[in-house]
Amino acid sequence: FAGALETPADATGAFLATAVARKLPHLAGVYVVAAVAVFFALEVLVNRLIWSSHLPLFGVSATLLLLPAFLAVAYRRSARTIVIPVNLALGALVLWLGFGSKDLGAATRAVVVEDEEGNQIERVVPKSEFRKRFALFFFDNASGNAELDWLQYGLPLTVDLDLSQDMFVQSWTPEEKIEDLRRAGYPAALGVPFQLMRELAEEKHIPYIVSGSFATDGEQLVVTVRLHETRRGRLIAERTHRGEDVLGLADMISLQLRQDLEVPTQHLEESEDLPIQDVMTTSVASLRHLSETFRAMSIDEDWAAASTAVNAAIEADSTNAYAHLLRYIVSLFGNDPQGAGLGLQGAMQHIYRLPERQQFAVKMGHYEFNREPEKQLAVAEMWVEVFPDDVQAREVLTALYNVRRDRDGMIAQLEAILELDPSRLEILQRIGTVYQAQGEFDRATEYFAGYAEQFPDDAEAYLSLGQLLQLQGEFAEAQAQYERALLIDPNDVGAQIRLAVIERRVGNFDGELAQLEALVERSTTAQDSARVLASLSAAYGYRGQRARSLAYRERQWAVLSGSLPPVALLLQQLGALDEYVRAGREDEARQILAGVRAQLAAPFDGMIPVGELALALEVGDVDGAQAALVGVEQFITAFGVENLRPAVMHGTAKVHELRGQYGAAEAAYEAEIAEAPTDLGVHIDLARVRRLDGDLDGAERALRRALTAFPNSPTAHYQMALIAEQRGDSTEAVEHLRRSLTVWSDADEVFAPAREARERLAAIGGSM
Repeated sequence: FAGALETPADATGAFLATAVARKLPHLAGVYVVAAVAVFFALEVLVNRLIWSSHLPLFGVSATLLLLPAFLAVAYRRSARTIVIPVNLALGALVLWLGFGSKDLGAATRAVVVEDEEGNQIERVVPKSEFRKRFALFFFDNASGNAELDWLQYGLPLTVDLDLSQDMFVQSWTPEEKIEDLRRAGYPAALGVPFQLMRELAEEKHIPYIVSGSFATDGEQLVVTVRLHETRRGRLIAERTHRGEDVLGLADMISLQLRQDLEVPTQHLEESEDLPIQDVMTTSVASLRHLSETFRAMSIDEDWAAASTAVNAAIEADSTNAYAHLLRYIVSLFGNDPQGAGLGLQGAMQHIYRLPERQQFAVKMGHYEFNREPEKQLAVAEMWVEVFPDDVQAREVLTALYNVRRDRDGMIAQLEAILELDPSRLEILQRIGTVYQAQGEFDRATEYFAGYAEQFPDDAEAYLSLGQLLQLQGEFAEAQAQYERALLIDPNDVGAQIRLAVIERRVGNFDGELAQLEALVERSTTAQDSARVLASLSAAYGYRGQRARSLAYRERQWAVLSGSLPPVALLLQQLGALDEYVRAGREDEARQILAGVRAQLAAPFDGMIPVGELALALEVGDVDGAQAALVGVEQFITAFGVENLRPAVMHGTAKVHELRGQYGAAEAAYEAEIAEAPTDLGVHIDLARVRRLDGDLDGAERALRRALTAFPNSPTAHYQMALIAEQRGDSTEAVEHLRRSLTVWSDADEVFAPAREARERLAAIGGSM
């Protein structure tokens, strides 16, 4: 009865007295200390045995989760039958929720593969989950000495190359975002505010940011390096390094960065980490010229200056394999095959100086230059096999599959990248684009919508969705997506161009031109101006104003002439020969072809038959087109450039059509559509040969497909008019001819389709 009258306070007091008597506080403290000891012991093991970095937290969590059971047994032994099972069950659930998706095993794995010569190679590589990705921005010169400006690029690029020896880290440098930086007022990618760094890193879904600055103290260089977390902007570490030797400083910085990124200690002690002078150069002069080469190529887009600088780098140190590799790239795009060959020769001769990842790149360039595409592919695939968790290797293989039109291979590699690094959700966009190119719009929508759901503040998500809707003829919905993208980024030139194109699709042709003309005036970079000028060229070409279309094309080239490498400009001219013919300037087209043929050097001279094919088809030269097709096929075989396959199919179809072989032409156009289902112009070509072959219903089906995405296509409506006329339906024929001539109202006199449409309309007895 007395026990029943005991108050809660009395019960609590009794419990506390018993707990103290049985030394529960003391035991709990000892237990917590033991848990901390477990954490540090596992930390040591992780660093020494290169185990999962999640193990210490897992170990201390598991230990602390069992504290209730330990204390309950210490308080009353009879509690073990109830408390221990319940505690174990709840603890297991918590651990599964927190660590179920984590790899708690070794942080590395061994792989054995064969190289392109059949030799077996064994490597121990880190698992992707344990690799550290960071954005490495260029350093600021705080010394006041302009003679040291080259270090702004040279020092971080040297650190980057040094870090590339270690598969546990992967860096990204911001030159690929140079257009964004130019728009923001940082054309040299220097002095970038931290908030802008964060935005660029977040766009690439990179978890860490590395920035730095340097000053001088007497003869010493003083370099400050900061490591931040991208998402929260938290400063993780700030380190200062001093020394007179730039190369030695780069080694110090790269080692400290890996330590701050918590790369396992044992790995740092055991892995190959050659001094930068062994993997790049012992010459500071050579390094300085390399820095100038990088700036000229990637920032200033001055290819002549890049060629001068890279040759100076090699002259300062002829064993600098990285300089030889850059010489290959600069010379290749600078239309200097001799220099490209010498660059590859030097890179191969001194390939031992490069980290293994760069060695793969050199070998791929070697086989590409020597027209051995299968060996080039074998090297890329071996790179992935040797380093299966190396995202960079899979990116290279994805690009190679793209050139070879292996879309299944591309999707497999992109999905592997996403599995290896789930934070890289921009891969969803790229997979969606591949499905879109295949005409699988539902699958593309899944990926684009998935990305938009994950990143609702990314304008690119809505641009992709808008483009997909536009292809399906959903113009109002596409316009809404583009406008949403502009709300996020009002300066997005791509979104503004696409909104203008929507005006064309819905029949507001003057509105499209007005928007694009205004956009030319607002463009702040050469690349933006060139994109708008290209769109204006397409808009005027659509309306049959070929002379104005070509004028805008030439303006585009003028804008880009200071930044495009020589090869790119020659190839653009080669690709526009048919535009000159349509504008009534055939003689000029032939002069341009002769000039390109005289200037374009190997290996890009293999592209000359592509221009010859377009010119021959435009003027109706069947024999010339047939000869050019042989040359294009040879180029595809020599370099594995299957991206040109649709051009071969199209040329083959046109040759059959010009010869009156409509059945063969139809089969070739259908094959082209299977390869490029979103190229709706081919559907119009298919309709034309079906009509000529007497299949009016089949022709109409093909045109309806084109008119879904191009409802005001004058060419499609002209073909519909001819079908209606053959059926004896003059009323429908007049309606389609009027729609064609509405678009072609201001077409050039030399533009034959508009002239023929006017003649057909007059013959039927119709009028505008």
